[in-house]
Amino acid sequence: METEIDQQEETSFGNTETNGKRPAEDADEHKSFKRSRNSDEMVELRILLQSKNAGAVIGKGGKNIKALRSDYNASVSVPDSSGPERILSISADIETVGEILLKIIPTLEEYQQYNGMDFDCELRLLIHQSLAGSIIGVKGAKIKELRENTKTSIKLFQECCPQSTDRVVLVGGKSERVVECVKTMLELISEAPIKGRTQPYDPNFYDETYEYGGFTMFEERGGGRRLMGSFPMRGSRSSGDRGYDRMPSSRVGRGPLHPSRRDYDDISPRRGPPPPHHSRVVRPSGRSRNMPMGHPHRGGDDRYYDSYRGSDERSNDRRSRPDRYSDNMSGGYDNSSSWDSYQSGGRGSYNDMGGPVITTQVTIPKDLAGSIIGKGGQRIKQIRHESGASIKIDEPLEGSEDRIITITGTQDQIQNAQYLLQNSVKQYSELQLGAAIMDKPLLPRESGQFVAGRSRDVFVEGSGVQKVAEMLYSLRNSDDLSASGWKKVANWVFVVDTMNFSFWPEKESQQCEVTYKGVTYTGYMTLCASITRAMEEGIPITDPVYFSQMSLKELAHVLRSDNETPMPMLQERHQALTEGGRVLLEHGGSFQSFISQAGNDAQKMVELIVEKILSYRDEATYEGKRISFYKRAQILVADYWAVMETKGQTGIINMNWLTMFADYRVPQALVYLGVLRYSDSLMQTLKNGELLCSGDRREVEIRGCSIWSVELIKEQLCQLVQERDGQTCSINSAIIDFYLWPFAKQHHKEMAHIPIHHTRCIYY
Repeated sequence: METEIDQQEETSFGNTETNGKRPAEDADEHKSFKRSRNSDEMVELRILLQSKNAGAVIGKGGKNIKALRSDYNASVSVPDSSGPERILSISADIETVGEILLKIIPTLEEYQQYNGMDFDCELRLLIHQSLAGSIIGVKGAKIKELRENTKTSIKLFQECCPQSTDRVVLVGGKSERVVECVKTMLELISEAPIKGRTQPYDPNFYDETYEYGGFTMFEERGGGRRLMGSFPMRGSRSSGDRGYDRMPSSRVGRGPLHPSRRDYDDISPRRGPPPPHHSRVVRPSGRSRNMPMGHPHRGGDDRYYDSYRGSDERSNDRRSRPDRYSDNMSGGYDNSSSWDSYQSGGRGSYNDMGGPVITTQVTIPKDLAGSIIGKGGQRIKQIRHESGASIKIDEPLEGSEDRIITITGTQDQIQNAQYLLQNSVKQYSELQLGAAIMDKPLLPRESGQFVAGRSRDVFVEGSGVQKVAEMLYSLRNSDDLSASGWKKVANWVFVVDTMNFSFWPEKESQQCEVTYKGVTYTGYMTLCASITRAMEEGIPITDPVYFSQMSLKELAHVLRSDNETPMPMLQERHQALTEGGRVLLEHGGSFQSFISQAGNDAQKMVELIVEKILSYRDEATYEGKRISFYKRAQILVADYWAVMETKGQTGIINMNWLTMFADYRVPQALVYLGVLRYSDSLMQTLKNGELLCSGDRREVEIRGCSIWSVELIKEQLCQLVQERDGQTCSINSAIIDFYLWPFAKQHHKEMAHIPIHHTRCIYY
């Protein structure tokens, strides 16, 4: 919708006759209007404008834009938006586009003080990302030629605009030269076909955390501006002519969250554990169950914890792949950074003996390489000797800040090598660097938005978002979108959440089973039953003094199976639990004393957990940006909050900061509901049952797009509640997640044609 901006000082386009343009009524009968030279040469130019300049283009009552349309026989539009940016769209032949630009530029607020056309200006073009090569040319030859011939400054931003496939080309210089440069670019890109999907930028998705070359809120409010090669941009680093800048992530705080309602898949860790001994959950239509830990659930029959043998439930586990683990596990380096790891083969767990030779690669900042290599290569030699793995550290590529470490060996050798590499970095990096200075990863919500805006195989569908928002609106007052709390011991919560990963069996017929009070459990519930059983046997499993030092043999006894199949990934669980116990002992000796250091802020709690306890550091690298999902850390905070709520110890703020908990099952439900769409190639990969390695681009896109789509559902739902009910919506992304999880469980037969992605990682 085009709107008049009353606050904009009115600057009308002059009479076309005095501006060198023949009025339509003076034209001969064969050319009553300015027309394209050839209909086949019509092009569309899209220019990014500050919203405050829309009024200059539109004019009072649309006077200016109507004149442009009629005088030039062109399509000109400036759709409305809610942010600081709008898009000026012009469709005509290239020469006419240039004439229209020369008409518009002097009317823009920042150039109104100039007479004539001899002044410096900037224009921001939007082009499809696949057309960038047409402007850059081979080894940058074309963009260099453009600069020299037009005497302009050109900057092509690397990142796409939010939620789009468009990139910004910023052109600066004398106004007439800028227009000539734009015309030349239009000629170049008109000769190249667009490749890949097309998602034009919608300024309503404006996001200042993206470094795409757009306008900032500061500029919209009248902040300073720069010209001719000193373009306003976000971030401080650049790469060659393309000016690919980076900035730290912003942190977004949001409102309160209601107590968590949890629903569990029996073979997968999901929403934190229920407490020991308290089996009642408040549900108007529910009933109590005597479970090993009083586990609440919604829907399904009384055998909810059956393993669903023969269905696709086996895919819905929290498979653990320790290739991206940290600290005394594998993966991750010190608490200021993370391993960006990906696996190129193998499915064995840490304690597999022998097995095929596979290769893993991890990346580290080049400044940390010395902490691994050591003087004269002594440290890396020792790590090779102790692990038995082949380890190669590549030199950094030109312009890269990272070095790639390639590890080859059996699964067991690789795990040991990663563990030793991690310890070496932790032990020696501070001596070398003082502290590793790195950009922090984007937080989960911003990570989801970042991934969704660049995803190549997973797409957020607006129609699906609207449909689910409407569905949830109809349930807004039901028990399905409410929350229930229950009493539990904070340390018990910590113990179970710390080992809450990977319960899938290698063979469906060989499930680990634990029998508690006459009921046999499989999957995730074996962990909960085992911990509660240990407490009844007098084992101090919730005491950090004990579990920080417990041996692998002692944990094996606690998690013992009642059949021949042991608990999977026992050594990883042991390492995670003992690591967590040591951290608690360093911070007061309990989870409550540890988490209290974050005050009562949920976001700070999550950040504290992932900073201090590296097994919770659920991070990856995507399109050159460090991102995070922090699935288990967020669940741990939600569990702790539920404990405090039921004890009447309220006051934890910012719970609304939590996102959905990115895993396997909710993405499947989102695809089923039409909120997400997978590419044909990804869908076929998943149907083939192929493993997506932890950190694989497609795995990251599934998780990231899931987070962002639920954020969009929440926003749409809250808008519906506000518009229709006149109330503030208290439903948040975590509550929506808690609804979608059992929805997927209840509809697993209908969704059988939608495969779940298979990934091994300790994070979900």
